[in-house]
Amino acid sequence: MSGIDIAQFMQGREATEELTAETEMLHGFFVTLAYCSPEALKKIRKKAERTTYIGHQPITNSDDKALLQGLAKYVKGWRGLTVRMLSQFLALKINELSEEEKDQEVPFTPHNLQMLLDKHETFGFLLKGLAGSNGIFRSALEGEIKNVPSGPVGGSSQDESPATSA
Repeated sequence: MSGIDIAQFMQGREATEELTAETEMLHGFFVTLAYCSPEALKKIRKKAERTTYIGHQPITNSDDKALLQGLAKYVKGWRGLTVRMLSQFLALKINELSEEEKDQEVPFTPHNLQMLLDKHETFGFLLKGLAGSNGIFRSALEGEIKNVPSGPVGGSSQDESPATSA
């Protein structure tokens, strides 16, 4: 009987497993996330903790901005986010744009990701909810169900790969 190294097996999972989930807030907008292990999520949360003292009593709070910075590295891409959707999401005026410009897809870049995290709280909730959800990743990996409900998002199976842009 050969021995299996669980740590090595789990490392491989973190390096290769991804989930593409459609957001319920913007149908047609899919976000692809890498698997974040419970241990990695715990480290990210610990780094985001801020302790203040009130009357010699420590009060620990989570710094949401620091937490989202840590989780952002697990976002591998997105597809389907159009300027029109973005205008609805962020309450932007786009009246002066042509219909073609309104339907143009917003590319995934680290800068665009950061702007979305900074400007829309709900996108941050989406990221927090998906990043550490082992159950969603397990269901998607096993292909048990196609749309896994999880608060503000629904997951889809791993075989739905993001569309490639020309």
